[in-house]
Amino acid sequence: MTTTITLEEELTTKVERLRQELALSFEEVLHRALREGLVRLETSRVHTVPVALGGCLVEDLDDVSKALVIAEGEAFR
Repeated sequence: MTTTITLEEELTTKVERLRQELALSFEEVLHRALREGLVRLETSRVHTVPVALGGCLVEDLDDVSKALVIAEGEAFR
């Protein structure tokens, strides 16, 4: 696939530096960077695992005072 992208100057400088260090083409450096970056993005996703916490300890969630007494004790007042 052929496409045109606009790179930030900082990225262009880094790619050019790597191109010279590794003796690769600009395109080869971009391909390597994309491959490694995409692997990191795919593997760094956070997965939330559901956990059963039991039933609600507060009879009426509309009564904030009761909820605070249960959570923090009478000292919250």
